[in-house]
Amino acid sequence: MKTALKRNRNLAAWISIMVFMVMVACVLPGQSQNSTPDTEISPANPTLEATAENMKPTQSSPLEENKQDNCLAGIFPGKTIKEEVVTLLGEPVAAYQEGSYEALQYPTSLRGQYITVYLLNQMVDAISIVLTEDDNQTWSEIKGQYGEPAHTAQSDYLEGSFNLVFPEQGLNFIANPDLDVVFIRECFTPMSLESYLRVYGDFLPQENPFTK
Repeated sequence: MKTALKRNRNLAAWISIMVFMVMVACVLPGQSQNSTPDTEISPANPTLEATAENMKPTQSSPLEENKQDNCLAGIFPGKTIKEEVVTLLGEPVAAYQEGSYEALQYPTSLRGQYITVYLLNQMVDAISIVLTEDDNQTWSEIKGQYGEPAHTAQSDYLEGSFNLVFPEQGLNFIANPDLDVVFIRECFTPMSLESYLRVYGDFLPQENPFTK
């Protein structure tokens, strides 16, 4: 699994450009996507729209101890099992193996873009959530809530994006701080920075992948 899960974020270049243009046009913050390019999901499909609606994160106070209440519809890494995920979200539109992990994909309101739930031994290990118009955040909002990230690393998602990690809260945000845009929110089992780097550090880009 790659930082937090090398999820399906190897977007085709033209999709990345389109997403970024839409994001800017919508007045920051915009939306980004995890995509499976081979799968077309029509936003006009009422079943998928209903699923996406049910997947809006629950709202929680910044003062609450468990920051992951604001992750995804009552699903928690290290606590929620696969059967409970399916009960809450329904059957995934796609499922595949990624190394030792099973990945379940659910639609968002963005065409061809998905939220991915990663399972290890039938237990939720991590969640990768594409932010949309209904669930957008700015980096300044995140920074105001959590402070400075414990670790910052390059990201291969979009040029100018970074992994901004809060390991003790079990949160990683893929964002462009200069544009005050958050693309993806990732939730994983809270751990120390040392543990996070031991588990995921090898998968974080050490150099800007867009200058190679």
